[in-house]
Amino acid sequence: MLRDGSKPERDDAFTESNLAMTSPVALQTLLDAESKDTNRNVERVIAVAGGRLPASLRDRALERLCRRILLVYGSTEVGGIAEGDASLIDRHPGAVGFVRAGATLQVIDAAGNPVPAGVNGIVRVRSDSMATGYVNDPDITEKFFRDGWFYPGDQGVVFDDGLVAITGRVSEILNLGGVKVSPDVIETLVASLPKVRDVCALAVPNRQGVERLVIVVVCDDAVDMKALRAGIKKRLARPRQFLLARVPNIPRNTMGKIPRPRLAAQIAAALEKRQSDPG
Repeated sequence: MLRDGSKPERDDAFTESNLAMTSPVALQTLLDAESKDTNRNVERVIAVAGGRLPASLRDRALERLCRRILLVYGSTEVGGIAEGDASLIDRHPGAVGFVRAGATLQVIDAAGNPVPAGVNGIVRVRSDSMATGYVNDPDITEKFFRDGWFYPGDQGVVFDDGLVAITGRVSEILNLGGVKVSPDVIETLVASLPKVRDVCALAVPNRQGVERLVIVVVCDDAVDMKALRAGIKKRLARPRQFLLARVPNIPRNTMGKIPRPRLAAQIAAALEKRQSDPG
């Protein structure tokens, strides 16, 4: 598993491997750190889990690092659920592959009823090797384990041929003045723009408590933010109004997940300070 460790440790682990498992963020870090003349290992396969893999990042990795990239979806509680070749993201940016043998994935509505193929809903999964709960924590167990299913907190869709795509997190849907938007959709759109190295979409309240969209990006100082904003607005269907902020980095855990509530609070405090600053 490649994480954001020191460069020598990362280089040694990666150079010696023919199979590496990583997150999109760690893969981006690896590509940024490697020199342009990195030798491509034609035997190496990279498995990516823990978030959406932008097509541009996939293509860079295939050109410079490996011969094949696999998409992997699962969790500690249930093990591996789905996998597939990274070419599948050309069909859907949230694609994670097809369900593995020994695992089951359903997409349901808010009432717990399975939805038809192609319809977005709540993901629940189970497998032959899944856990039955969390030790000494019945409240959390009841929240995530119900009726023989594990609820990972994802939204997704299953297509007619069985392809699974994760469209967002149930708890992270942004409610912007009644318009509900998946941050993953916005982030995938912005990540496809040139020179954007990382991105996060947040709902941040103003002084009146009204939440507005803030798009946080990591990019070089030389990037023209007005041009970037225009590029985002041209592609963004809704909402049309948003704030754009540039930061040195976006915090993530070892699996590439963003602590959205904490980051939103930090951005809100920074905006409040800027509005209150008489200078």
